[in-house]
Amino acid sequence: MFILVAGLSYQGLGFFVALMMYGIYFGRLLTSGLPIDMSRPAMFIAVGPPSFTALAFIGMAQDVTATQIFSVYTNLNGIINQDIIPDILQLFALLMAIFLWTLAFWFFAIAFVASMEAITRNDFHLNWYAYVFPNVGFTIATIKIGERLDSNGIKGVGTGMAAVLFFLWIVIVLCHIKAIVNRKICWPGKDEDSH
Repeated sequence: MFILVAGLSYQGLGFFVALMMYGIYFGRLLTSGLPIDMSRPAMFIAVGPPSFTALAFIGMAQDVTATQIFSVYTNLNGIINQDIIPDILQLFALLMAIFLWTLAFWFFAIAFVASMEAITRNDFHLNWYAYVFPNVGFTIATIKIGERLDSNGIKGVGTGMAAVLFFLWIVIVLCHIKAIVNRKICWPGKDEDSH
């Protein structure tokens, strides 16, 4: 029970700190426009917090059911039927996950359109890894929502997203190696902080 409360508390803290940063992020987008071409891949970082929070909600609700915390280990005061708590938590977790997934999709769409507009003018930078890693949470959250809804269509979309991310990760690693060989990064005057 203590682990569940701590996990929910810190996940909530992390998400709300990220939510405060979104205000700054959108304020800058509205006043300054899109970032320069080489910084646009980093826009995908905004996809991570709602995606991983959705994933955490689903995971914690599933753990409550699997460990039978409320029927075996603890009771909540004022709840007569402790057996319904896991079902209620699963429902709320799914609803919140869908809500957060939609927010993550919105951030994904903005970042995707901005990145595609600049892709031909952009050479490799280390922030290209932001194409992959924040979207891992988005992909896994999609698959988990599909599992909870028992939707083969959503699970199929999630599997397709995972395949695209795997391919993209390989391409980025190859571009990274090529950039090192061609002395475009990890070379005096060419590091990320010199731009």
